[in-house]
Amino acid sequence: MKNPEISIIVPVYNVEKYLKRCVDSILAQTYKNFELILVDDGSLDNCPAMCDEFAELDNRIVVLHKKNGGVSSARNLGMEKAEGKYITFIDSDDFVSDKYLEYFDEAKEDDYVVSGYYSQNNNFEWIEHKQSYFKTNMDEIHICPDLINGIPTGMIWGRRYKKDIIRRNNLYFDVKMKRSEDVLFNANYLSQSKSVTVLQNANYFYRSNPLSATSFFEPKLFEWSMKSVLKIGDIIGKNNDLFLRRVWNNAMYVCDDYFATSKGKNFKIQLSMMRCVFKVCKDKYVRKSLHCVKEKNYVKKANMIRFFVYPFLPYIYSLYQKIRH
Repeated sequence: MKNPEISIIVPVYNVEKYLKRCVDSILAQTYKNFELILVDDGSLDNCPAMCDEFAELDNRIVVLHKKNGGVSSARNLGMEKAEGKYITFIDSDDFVSDKYLEYFDEAKEDDYVVSGYYSQNNNFEWIEHKQSYFKTNMDEIHICPDLINGIPTGMIWGRRYKKDIIRRNNLYFDVKMKRSEDVLFNANYLSQSKSVTVLQNANYFYRSNPLSATSFFEPKLFEWSMKSVLKIGDIIGKNNDLFLRRVWNNAMYVCDDYFATSKGKNFKIQLSMMRCVFKVCKDKYVRKSLHCVKEKNYVKKANMIRFFVYPFLPYIYSLYQKIRH
């Protein structure tokens, strides 16, 4: 398609069960001026052939075949080939409502636009995650840094970006990062943006994947996640409690992840987990953040970090359970 307004980038890898629904939901958009870039990341199932068949049916579909390199490399290739003024990402096992693009058009001139979404619970019921309408710009954030809390940066899907900002600032996904690469991309993009709109409508349907990278123990998670926290710190400053609360929340998220993904694993992984949590406890920003901890249920964890005993929490809890029973 010539001169599309928006490029939709869909990385594809071994998702033949879900791909048709994803593509059908995109082709059903009420907003028609788009191109759909399907990036086949070396799929081993029927996805490559499916992508080619879709392209034969609609001239708005562009198919790129590449060797497997991971979702970040697929997204980077899609951005490189994108012809639209705007870019949005959709995961190939997800789908969108028919007004997904139309609602983005309500904030046509804003740099970073976020929509709400649906996710599935354990009973496979769709739960709506609506967001409060919110509009701001970087000048207002510099005056009132607390406004940064109203800007979601956690996912890459359900957002609309300006290609010019991406190209001009050489923004891309770090292919070496297996987790938190989307948060870092958003933080980097936000740091180069001027205006932000958070839309109230939920138009994205996110399907949780139990075999995703988030279910495996990843020693580098703290290192990777702190990159985006520090980038936000570049925007709001690092010598304030607002930034340090983000540091603390990230530390808790990472430690909880380490404990959960190492549970029941072999001794080598357990030992690696302890080393990783020690690293979190020793981080200079984490230690600075301890004075920000006010919530009663977090105070004990903060004290454990002060004395470097937090890595033993799973074993302390296990011992407590045995004594209790």
